[in-house]
Parts: sequence; structure tokens; C-alpha cells
Amino acid sequence: FSVHMFLWASDQYHSTTAFAVRSSNPVAATEILGMVMGGGGSESATSNSYIVADYIQSQAILEDLPEDIDLEAIFNRESSDFLFSMGSDLPIENRLDYWNDMVDVSFDATSSVIYIEVRSFRPEDSVKIAEAVLERSEILVNKLSESNRRQTVRYAEEAVARAEARLKAI
Repeated sequence: FSVHMFLWASDQYHSTTAFAVRSSNPVAATEILGMVMGGGGSESATSNSYIVADYIQSQAILEDLPEDIDLEAIFNRESSDFLFSMGSDLPIENRLDYWNDMVDVSFDATSSVIYIEVRSFRPEDSVKIAEAVLERSEILVNKLSESNRRQTVRYAEEAVARAEARLKAI
């Protein structure tokens, strides 16, 4: 292995990005609704952070990456060595294993920050993949936020309907 590292191994370039998933709800409304409904905005943001981290490590992100990101071409560059290259025509399970070897995701629950480190054989490829992962993560967070907003409105409407019914009964 040492001989390989000195004689054939290609350089790997790392790009790192980090972001936090925050709740867009006002704090006061979240606290009041949280007391009524049993949940709060910070819990939702933390839950969404774990969902995003899992998404980045899943087959779904491989399917969601833009077409201009050809992972097989990126991870099989001429400059890459045979030991660390991806290979071609791999089944999706092997592609996902390789993806998770080259893209590290970690979530710091204390600071609520998701860290992503991408490795590839060219610096521009690492940056391009990191930007695509960040973009796809943002799309997912926006979908989750919209779903949470719809659910919150529905719960609030149900609470208002119950209160109106009680008021009419009185």
C-alpha cells in the first residue's frame, strides 16, 4: 500500500462546506403553538438537519444531482489511480458506497451545523459537487419547511374550529 501511495496514487482535492437548518417561524408563535401542539421550531430544525444529512448519504441524492455532474467521469479521471477510482458501470449500491467514501457528512448537534467534505481528483470537481450538494440540500429544506408550515396551519385551523364550537356551545 505504501508503494502505491508513493508511485501511483493521484492527488485528492477536498472542498468543505457547512450550513445550518434554522426554523423560519417567529419564536413567540413557535413557543405558543409548541405548547399547544407539543412541538417546537428548534426540534423541527434539528429533525430536518438529520433528514438532510441522511439524504446526502442516500441513493436519492445520486438520482437528484444535475445531469452536468457525471460522477463516473469525475471519479475516473485519467489522473486518478486505479485503487481510488470509482470504476464504471457499477450497480447503484456500489456507486452509493463510493459516494459515501468520497463525500463525508457530519452534523454537529451543539451548533446545528451540517458539514460536508467532498474529495475528488481535481479541485474544480470537488467544488462543483459541493455546490450541487448544497443546492439539493436547500431544495430539500425548503420542501420540508413548506410541509411543516402546511401542517402547522392545519393544526391551528383545527384548534380554532374546536374553540369556535366550544364558544357556540357556551
